[in-house]
Amino acid sequence: MIGGRKFEISRELDDEKGPYLREFRIEMLKGHIEYEYMRKGKHGERMESSSSNVSATFYDENGIPEGGEIVARYENGEWQLTS
Repeated sequence: MIGGRKFEISRELDDEKGPYLREFRIEMLKGHIEYEYMRKGKHGERMESSSSNVSATFYDENGIPEGGEIVARYENGEWQLTS
């Protein structure tokens, strides 16, 4: 549980340097939030990120995305909250 709410890890991908992608979902009273961690760099043929960050996508009770944002970014050796 996170903050008293159920969560589900939906995807975990690692390489020789460790985790480069983590996705998890938190159920809310109406809808859910999906969080994604992506490490900076190129990962395979289809994934690439110019920075290490954590983003959030907000979904309504019908599973329709309502928006999203980057909530944290790794810069100069430390995590910075962006929201």
